Amino acid sequence: MKNIYRPVIMNTTFYAEFDSMGPGGNTSQRIPLEHILTSEQAKSFTVDKVFLEHPKWIDYTYLF
Repeated sequence: MKNIYRPVIMNTTFYAEFDSMGPGGNTSQRIPLEHILTSEQAKSFTVDKVFLEHPKWIDYTYLF
């Protein structure tokens, strides 16, 4: 079944990754819409900037 909403999603979503590792970490065959970020570019993606606020539902004390 064709997803009629796909063009809208592709035009309004920013697909990016940084420092991927493990079995799916090979970025050489990613689609052209995906952005492979440098460490400098990744610094600009903060929780506050992505959500346009400091969400209260995120546990900022959690360490992973």
